Amino acid sequence: MKREMKRKTSEQRLREKINNLEQKIRKLDKRINKQKRLIDIDFLTKLYNRQAFHKFFKNTYEGIRSANQRKNRRLQESRSSLLLINLDEFKRYNDDFGYTIGDQILKKVAKLLKRSVRNIDIVFRWGGDEFAIILIGTDISQAEGIAKIVLTKVKEIKIKKKIVLSVSIGVAQLESDISLSQIFEKADKALLEAKDRGRNQIVIG
Repeated sequence: MKREMKRKTSEQRLREKINNLEQKIRKLDKRINKQKRLIDIDFLTKLYNRQAFHKFFKNTYEGIRSANQRKNRRLQESRSSLLLINLDEFKRYNDDFGYTIGDQILKKVAKLLKRSVRNIDIVFRWGGDEFAIILIGTDISQAEGIAKIVLTKVKEIKIKKKIVLSVSIGVAQLESDISLSQIFEKADKALLEAKDRGRNQIVIG
């Protein structure tokens, strides 16, 4: 009888230890997953960062290529586009008003970009004063329309009386017959052209 009780007690203790260990493992998994998510997030704006951009950009592109290879008409007709956005004269605002104001500008622009697109679209802080948006299921004309909305709304952001914000935007469509780097280059060249033309405008790549 005593042996049986001891055996049951030992088994109970073992189960408790296993349960405690499983709880610790679950907590550790949650922490690891949280850290993984944080790696892809820009600390200031809470947008996805450049590292995350490369992942999403590649996945979106591969989805389009896969649809074309399977000759999936519905997906072939559903294009995606890329916006590259640069805050005009941002360095001057940092120099004239300080980095605290500069940070406020970046955070407000980030919020505006998130509000200007759908939940399925993905907004990134590319770095410094540059942002990127992957517009899912959006062709080039639709992407230009969204870029025009952003162009208008950015000017309405209130920071200080002397600050009137504007952006330059380069637009390119994701196409399966050219490489990822070529698509990005098209958008980047379009952005540079928008700035060369005098800023505060959109150029299609």
